Amino acid sequence: MLNFLVLFLFINNLIYINTSTSCGPGYYITVNGCAPCQAGYFSNKEDMEYCDNCKAGTFSKSAATECMPCPEGTYSEASSSVCIPCPAGQFNSKEGSSQCTSCPRGKFSKSGSPECENCPPGTFSWIGAFTCQPCPPGSFSSKPGSPSCDSCPKGTYSGFGESQCTSCPAGTYSEFLGGATFCIPCQAGLYAKEKGSYTCLPCPSGTYSASGASECTLCPVGTYSDEGESVCTPCADGTYASSKGSSYCISCSAGTYSLSGSPICYKCPPGTYSNYGSSYCF
Repeated sequence: MLNFLVLFLFINNLIYINTSTSCGPGYYITVNGCAPCQAGYFSNKEDMEYCDNCKAGTFSKSAATECMPCPEGTYSEASSSVCIPCPAGQFNSKEGSSQCTSCPRGKFSKSGSPECENCPPGTFSWIGAFTCQPCPPGSFSSKPGSPSCDSCPKGTYSGFGESQCTSCPAGTYSEFLGGATFCIPCQAGLYAKEKGSYTCLPCPSGTYSASGASECTLCPVGTYSDEGESVCTPCADGTYASSKGSSYCISCSAGTYSLSGSPICYKCPPGTYSNYGSSYCF
């Protein structure tokens, strides 16, 4: 009976000691006394029997009296002890956020970014991009933050990651609406005088050109050409062309003659004659 009385007095005294202990903010009451709130929880009053959990978008360390909002570029779930950086391709521009937002097209971000950056000219991006892609050959983007690349117009071309298309040089052309990656030399007998041509023109009569020509060359004397020729044709026997750039040859008059490719007709020697358009004298 004496032992039971001693035990009763001991327990009673222990309860008295515990209940007389005051637990400040950041702590809560346990049978063993005051205990700090664990990370991710808080208490802002004295003598709390439990700690409240931090809401999503906030965090706390041990023995916290309040939860702190997550900084820009981070987020958290409920009861968090730390904030998590936004993944690359996402952002968060406000404090106390519970989630991050994907970057829109034309922008990108690194991990923990408070905002997305514009893709530089010559590149583009899809939604949620962590890097920008170069424009493929035959296309371009001229402005920062482009969501897509535009096809090069006719008469131009581009390579990888171009912010503008380059005009085809004289003597070449591009005709593709879908965007050219290179320019094509004009075929022999054709030419392109201007930069940025999307077609080649035939050389006029009396001229000729080789492949990739920016202008046509006059046929030399004794030759001629039709439209769109790559070479000049020598005048036939009995005809001539005395001027450069001839589109036809003239027949020799009676009393004269010529051989193939002649710039003039020659007089027949004394004692001989020739008919109109002759290649020799009788």
